[in-house]
Amino acid sequence: MSVPASDRSVPLSADLQAEIEGWYRGTIFAYDWTSPHFPSWTAVLGERRRPLRILEIGSYEGRSAIFFLNYFPASTLTCVDWWNMDTNELELLPLIPDALEHFAHAEARFDLNLAPYGHRATKLKGNSADVVAQLGVDGARFEHPLEEARGRAGVATDAEIPASVSRSV
Repeated sequence: MSVPASDRSVPLSADLQAEIEGWYRGTIFAYDWTSPHFPSWTAVLGERRRPLRILEIGSYEGRSAIFFLNYFPASTLTCVDWWNMDTNELELLPLIPDALEHFAHAEARFDLNLAPYGHRATKLKGNSADVVAQLGVDGARFEHPLEEARGRAGVATDAEIPASVSRSV
């Protein structure tokens, strides 16, 4: 899904900005790599009320998961991540102060942040290429596969997400 350059700078309406801020009350995050993308996401995502099955690869603390579960209130979301700095995110160490300390608690923050969404959020822990392959074998289908961790070692890419898992809406 590409975003036209003109849509990248479209600010959120004051009402939508206030609504989004409300979604994050009571949550705990060490980093915010996600909210700068909200304006472009809202510009391309379309109708909010349609029920979707969304696959998110790379969920970290759950900030984008909370966005999608609220933006599409009739949706369900499957989140895939390692939640293990020791095996996957070593290239981030020089870029992020206190990375080991923060990553050590990322999974617990994800669990806490996503607890209010109950059955609408499914957590799958493991290598995304392996998890996505198993989802295909299991017959899982998603309208929107999302890749938060694109380009990192062990992360499934568009080419690796089987067509049987991703279907067009």
